[in-house]
Amino acid sequence: MYQNKKICAIITARAGSKGIKDKNLYPIKGKPLINYTIEAAQKSKYLDDIYCTTDGLNIKENCLNAGINVIDRPKELALDTSKSIDCIVHAIDEIKKQGKEFDYILQLQPTSPLRQPFHIDGIIEECINKNLDSMLSVHQVEYNPILVRFQENEKLTNILNRNSTVRRQDMPKTVYVNGMLYLSKTDLLNLDTSLNDIPNGYEVDPHYALDINDMHDIELAEIMLKEIN
Repeated sequence: MYQNKKICAIITARAGSKGIKDKNLYPIKGKPLINYTIEAAQKSKYLDDIYCTTDGLNIKENCLNAGINVIDRPKELALDTSKSIDCIVHAIDEIKKQGKEFDYILQLQPTSPLRQPFHIDGIIEECINKNLDSMLSVHQVEYNPILVRFQENEKLTNILNRNSTVRRQDMPKTVYVNGMLYLSKTDLLNLDTSLNDIPNGYEVDPHYALDINDMHDIELAEIMLKEIN
């Protein structure tokens, strides 16, 4: 709890994965990938409860052994085409059936193993202190989209309808939605919510923003975790 607001973390972890088989349970430094997220959440000062929504029996067993609650996700919400918001709304409904209600929901994706407890507590503090409805994590990126182009049939077209003759030092700051943290008031979440379009950014050091998609990312995570720990 923070400022009398009850906060629940929901870890979204489906069983299927294309790039890496059983990715959410893939061992990194001898620990399942998802456990880095679980442990960061458990060390938070402000989370009142932690749930995982999953369709995977092995993921469920792992989460229960780690001491967090599990929502059984229906198969139709665990497809390649399924949206995160669908399973979050389902999880919130299931949690309410248990007689629990929270002011804020924090979505945590298990593919961010470098996320730390201070990131979780930081976004909660900033969002609530500023009286915001929602906030997501971002990090600064080097390339400005003013200078990025689509290339098709050897022809370049601007991504942005904006003059690119502006001096580099006068270009606006550019940040990337990195998927580490999505915090929102519970009563504002519905099936039409677009989490990536939350307008308020909580900036994190890009060093922590690694997202696991392939084996190269696994190797990089093992190196970076040694630096952090």
